[in-house]
Amino acid sequence: MRKITPLLLFILMTLQVSPSWSREISVLFLGNSYTHLPGYGTDEDPALPRMIREIAKTIDPELVINYDFNVPGGYSFERHYYNEQSKTLMQKAYDHVILQGHSIESLELTPWWEATGNKGVKSFSKYLPKILDIVFQNNTDVTMYVNWAWDPQHEMLSEDHPGVRFPEGTEKAEQTWYGGDKEAFQNQIDQSYKHHTQNHPVKLSYVGRAWLELQKEGVVAPEDLYRADWSHATLMGGYISALVLAKDALHLDISKNTFVPKGISDEKAKQIQQALAK
Repeated sequence: MRKITPLLLFILMTLQVSPSWSREISVLFLGNSYTHLPGYGTDEDPALPRMIREIAKTIDPELVINYDFNVPGGYSFERHYYNEQSKTLMQKAYDHVILQGHSIESLELTPWWEATGNKGVKSFSKYLPKILDIVFQNNTDVTMYVNWAWDPQHEMLSEDHPGVRFPEGTEKAEQTWYGGDKEAFQNQIDQSYKHHTQNHPVKLSYVGRAWLELQKEGVVAPEDLYRADWSHATLMGGYISALVLAKDALHLDISKNTFVPKGISDEKAKQIQQALAK
């Protein structure tokens, strides 16, 4: 029988008490206030990445998410393209990249909107591919965060708003830029992202579609999701977005999540999670 030497004994004892190694992944978030989540995040620590990190931690305690971000309010892909900080981040290599555009830049907008500087799909169709060309130079796992449609109670969707309809003499004369209802609005956003990313191997995370389906199923009401401007997310809206992105972008099994932000009941969180994990 082989004698156990002091060195061999030390090695055996070390193996028995060695802690499990953490697994670190890097994520880049480029977006705007829909990633920052005003009221819940800060300039130094935007709320959506933080929630995704907390969700991941409860699903896999050994997983550590390190993230970089640039999420200035109102930013479109065109503005990110010309932003030096965004350009520098896009050229780096990450395990995952999550890109989020302006809420309505994927749509064809009326001349009124264009006059305010919102170029819509004209800018989107030009600069989103440029962004993707840069990102894919050093990255392979890229997810588009496909946002939600504004709620019909948004003041800029009112019938008397000057930018609601295309003017006479145009191809879409008298049609509303957002479609006929909330379903049409969301469909336009989803289809535009699908069309304008078809030449790049991106994943599409349909966050907005998840919002809409949860409303249709009666799991949540619009006022649960939207802040007073009927555009930005409440804490619950942000939480749902984080769960969808954790599932689609990071490939996590969200049915195992136990993280619930303060202000959301465990019962409601469980309902949401069960609906999204289907």
